[in-house]
Amino acid sequence: MLLLSLASLAWVAAAAKHRAPQGLPLQGEDAPLPPSLLLLSLHGVKAEAAKKSNQLRRFTVSGARSTSGTSKLMLAPLPSLELIGEDGGSTLRYPRSLAARGDTLFVASAGGGLAGSAVLSTLLPTSCAQTAPLHAQPACPGSVLDHPYGVAISGSDIIVTNQGSGDVTRCAGDGTSRVIARHPTALTSAGVSNASLPRSGEAGSPVRGIAVDPATGSFYVAAKDDNTVFVYSADGRPQGTIKCKAPIVLLWDVAHGGLFIGSASKKAVMVAFWNAKLSAITVTFTHDDGAGHAAGMAIVGGALLVLGQAAGSLYQFDLATGRMVATLAEGLNRPEGLLSVPCSQ
Repeated sequence: MLLLSLASLAWVAAAAKHRAPQGLPLQGEDAPLPPSLLLLSLHGVKAEAAKKSNQLRRFTVSGARSTSGTSKLMLAPLPSLELIGEDGGSTLRYPRSLAARGDTLFVASAGGGLAGSAVLSTLLPTSCAQTAPLHAQPACPGSVLDHPYGVAISGSDIIVTNQGSGDVTRCAGDGTSRVIARHPTALTSAGVSNASLPRSGEAGSPVRGIAVDPATGSFYVAAKDDNTVFVYSADGRPQGTIKCKAPIVLLWDVAHGGLFIGSASKKAVMVAFWNAKLSAITVTFTHDDGAGHAAGMAIVGGALLVLGQAAGSLYQFDLATGRMVATLAEGLNRPEGLLSVPCSQ
C-alpha cells in the first residue's frame, strides 16, 4: 500500500518559507513551439455569466520551447465556440474538466442537478479559424451522473468523477457504463462497496479531479476535503493514498512519470508534482496571488500552465526551475478546465 504522511509533504510549508523549488529535467533542444490552441471552460459566478458557460474560450499559443526557464509564452484570444445539443439547445451548463482522445473532445457538464448532469462529446476544434458552433451528444448514454467534475481518458473508455455522489464511473466505448469506485472505498471487480451515497444533484462529496496513468491504467481521484488523493488500479482496487493540501485538480505527466496535483488552498496557487517511481512529492510550484485555488492545468513546451480560479487568471510556471514566469491571461470568469491541442490554420 502507498501512503505518504502529511509531515513528508511539506510543499505548503516550503512555499511559505520561500524556498526555491527544484524543477523537472527537460529533454531535447530549444525550438519554436508548433502551432497550438488552448481551450478553456468557464463555470461562471453570476447568473448572466452562467448563461454563457456553454461557450469554450480559445487562445492561440506561440513562443519557444525552452530548457533554460526564461521563455514567456504569448497568448492571442480567438472567438469563443458555443456548444449546441442534439435538440438545438444549449446543453452545456457549468462546465468542469476537459479531455480529448483522437478527434473527440469530452466536457464534464455539472448542470443544475441530476437532469443537467452529463459528459458531452463533440468534434475536437483544432482549426484556429473555426467559428461555427460545436454540436455535442452525451458521451455516457444511460448512465446516471451526479454533478460530474473530472473526466479522463482510459484507453477506449472515459472515467468520470461525480462530485454529487462520490462515485467514479467508467463509460466504455461500447456505450455501457458502471461505477468502479466510490468515496471513500472502491468497488472491486468481484464485489460491492459500502452503501451508496444519496444522489442529490448537489456538490455533496469531496470527490473532484481525476487522472489516469496510460501505461498501467491506474487512476487517481482527488478528494479535496479529505486532503487526500486516492489511488486505484485499472479495475478499481484501492492502491493507497497521497496526502496533500486540498487536492482538487490532477494532471498525469507521461514525460516525467508522475502526477501534478493542484490545490484548492486559498491565497496562493499551489501545485505539487508527485513522482510515481519515488512515491514522493519532489517539486512544488507556488504563486502567491492573494486568491489561490488552482483549476485546470496543461503542459505546453517546457511550461506548466495553471488556472487560478479565484483570481480568474492563467499562470505560466517553468518546469525546469519550478518558478512562476508570467501571468498570461486575466479577467476569466471562474475558469475550470484547460486543454492544449494542436492548431491547424
